Amino acid sequence: MDRRRLALVIALAFVAFVVGATGHGRQLRSEREALGFMQMDQERGWPQPLHEIWQADRVSLGAGSAVAAVAGVGAAVAMGAGVGMAALAALLWAPTIGFVVAAGASVLRAQAVSPSGAALLALAALCLAASMRLGLRRRPSS
Repeated sequence: MDRRRLALVIALAFVAFVVGATGHGRQLRSEREALGFMQMDQERGWPQPLHEIWQADRVSLGAGSAVAAVAGVGAAVAMGAGVGMAALAALLWAPTIGFVVAAGASVLRAQAVSPSGAALLALAALCLAASMRLGLRRRPSS
């Protein structure tokens, strides 16, 4: 892979990660506000419903990221994309997928959608798909 294409793959993956994390956070805020908690005060501690949201979110984020990491590394290896793409799959693509999965779980729990969070998650998915498409393109046979 030439340097310009590699730079584009990494840049798209990084943008997807940052935008996905932001969209995930906005969706969690929407879930919290749907329960009537408009602000958080870390010093006073978390009410039980917010603690339950946090625990459920960590499970969905961790599970989504772990499954995506195994699948992404497997795909990179199977397609002969190299160690660099396998690392990118584990370190940026997988957590981005985890953010999208966790945000989807939040929507299902709360039955509330953050419009800005949804737009950011859609942008993250688009950047992620482009990064994966460019990064996992099969090498031409010699």
